[in-house]
Amino acid sequence: MKSNGSYSRKVGREVWHGDMGKKNYRKGQHGPSGMTKRSVFGKQLLEKQYVRYHYGLMEKTMFNLMKRAKKMKGNTIDNIALLLESRLATLLYRANFAKSIFAAGQMVLHGKVKVNGKRINLRGYNVKVGDVVEIVEPYRSNENLNSSITNPITQSPDYIVVDKDKYSVSLAREPGFKEIPFPFKGIDSNLIISYYSRRL
Repeated sequence: MKSNGSYSRKVGREVWHGDMGKKNYRKGQHGPSGMTKRSVFGKQLLEKQYVRYHYGLMEKTMFNLMKRAKKMKGNTIDNIALLLESRLATLLYRANFAKSIFAAGQMVLHGKVKVNGKRINLRGYNVKVGDVVEIVEPYRSNENLNSSITNPITQSPDYIVVDKDKYSVSLAREPGFKEIPFPFKGIDSNLIISYYSRRL
């Protein structure tokens, strides 16, 4: 998966900020007019795909995260929001250390990131509250990294603490579903839960 506008057009709305481009409608013959009826299952699928595309996840990964969220205490949708937002690649993206979750994931895979002083190369590593995530020293002069910091795509959410001078970010507290600025604003969480409920 990569951010090229095609995923946004599949679901008919921005999956990533500014990703829709000029063709701000769904793919297919009914795209521009939006004249298409969907079944309940179709609506559930579309809502689930929207979230999955944003985080750059394979379906198997999304399903496993939903299983974990359902087993955790508390509200399932808040739990899945936490599991998604605490992923290492997501946290770097929210901190504006990368222009996309995919770019953030590449930083992690290539050993450019430490968590509590230890290099981590797993994009899906779940950061805990209080953990310190930092960019390794040699990579701090990278042009793309500094461009992302000086020209942020969006404002970082309140539940993370970013120190641009130290190239670090921490999860200050566990976020709830309604706090996540993008992509959760405007989605129907019940559709996502319903989609997976038949398999969980």
